[in-house]
Amino acid sequence: EEPTGICNMSKAASRQLRDEWERRAAEKGNSNAGVLLQTLPGPLNQYLHERHAQLVIMKLLPLLPKGARLLDIGCGYGRISREIRTLRPDINLTGMDFSLTYCRLYAQYTGGAIVCADLNDPPVRDSVADAVLCITSLMYVPSEDRKTAMSKLIRLLRPEGLALFIDPGREYLNLASRFRSRKPRYATGGAGFSLRDYERLGNTGQSEILEAGGFAAFSIMLPILYLLHNHANMLRHALNMTAAWDQRLYRWRRLTLHRWMLLRCHGIV
Repeated sequence: EEPTGICNMSKAASRQLRDEWERRAAEKGNSNAGVLLQTLPGPLNQYLHERHAQLVIMKLLPLLPKGARLLDIGCGYGRISREIRTLRPDINLTGMDFSLTYCRLYAQYTGGAIVCADLNDPPVRDSVADAVLCITSLMYVPSEDRKTAMSKLIRLLRPEGLALFIDPGREYLNLASRFRSRKPRYATGGAGFSLRDYERLGNTGQSEILEAGGFAAFSIMLPILYLLHNHANMLRHALNMTAAWDQRLYRWRRLTLHRWMLLRCHGIV
């Protein structure tokens, strides 16, 4: 199925964005570098993946009943969906992504159902899912369209359904941009959220934030971890320490590379 267009984007801009993602997917395949930070070394992207997966496992999955229907929005090649299928094979899981290449990879990597479409216009009826997972995907929606896109995603949920979002923190990205030495090869147009904007998106007439947090230790330690990426033993010890502190500081979300929020749907209004 061909992906739909992106909200208020022109057809040319939509096509360009899709082409960038197709090139990125074709080059990176089922690797974290394709769907996470292209400028980070492999072990650091793997750490981010593990934190994302742990968050889904600890915060979302325990709240889902047996046989729950979950939509993985912006699923990429299925890095999180595969973790879910391993731990909760009872969950009725469907992926959705803008890239045709990632859709094919998702089907191969997870064996799950896949819909190729844009999150701004999901071809799924309202109130169909018990949970929505949207990890580093809302960041690609233009800022002026984010409120509308969020509303459409929440409408996919049944009353009392749950949604877990993970996206970059704008405050941290602004700080990091001062020290960035190079730009990613493929610019896909993603942008972060301020803490206030993120909270406003989560707390609406349709939904409320149940819990929120970030990855404070990793964010603080990132410059040091980057310098250690060629020293395997030192990096392993540093990442173990970082993981322990991230578990303690998981509620910290003011200055963080990625922040998250777990929402509950009130029903369509």
